[in-house]
Amino acid sequence: MEGILFYMERLTEREYEVLKLVAQGFSNVEISQKIFVSTHTVKAHLESVYRKFKVDNRIRAIILAIQEDLIKPKDFTIEHKENEYEYCYVRT
Repeated sequence: MEGILFYMERLTEREYEVLKLVAQGFSNVEISQKIFVSTHTVKAHLESVYRKFKVDNRIRAIILAIQEDLIKPKDFTIEHKENEYEYCYVRT
């Protein structure tokens, strides 16, 4: 059986780049600074990803990208923050 992405529109290189940065925990502002575009442009790329993936937020887009092997969880390490009850991604 084909993966769900077989039936979807392909991401552009820039959309894929933004998606990977989102998965690494970068905010829209941080992404805009990293790839030298406006935050409005980052939001536009994310909205396009959401439309193509048929999702409504970044978490669902990341989960689908992981499920479809677009993003590899092994590319990220998870580290516990001392004195906090949450985990965070460490950018690699």
